[in-house]
Amino acid sequence: MSGYPKILHTEEGMRDGLQIESPDIPVSDKIRLIDALSETGLKEIAVGSFVSPKWTPQMACIDELVRGFHPKPGIRYTYTALNEKGLERARIHPSAQRAGQRILDPVRHVRRFRTTQQQSHAGPADCSLAWAD
Repeated sequence: MSGYPKILHTEEGMRDGLQIESPDIPVSDKIRLIDALSETGLKEIAVGSFVSPKWTPQMACIDELVRGFHPKPGIRYTYTALNEKGLERARIHPSAQRAGQRILDPVRHVRRFRTTQQQSHAGPADCSLAWAD
């Protein structure tokens, strides 16, 4: 239908949703969930966050998660990194590319969150205002 805006549904359950759940959920279950979400027709799925396990223990397994899931062509898989250390971990992750193709893309709208988070305290974001600029 022409004249209507295009809508992109981004699945955030693996990143935002799991952060409120027990850190004891097995990585194999998280991998099964990403793979199942990949079969639903979604075009963008947030895989998780490269953050400090001190602040977000649910994301302590992000490296295993990225290595273990099975990306499908046509789906954009994203991650969140709230500081330079997390961004570097994501960049050099051996599974960020498979068969010469990048499978993980950074989330583009993190800057606003980081800046807002810094206004109250470093907290879970653990980043400085200088890095956010």
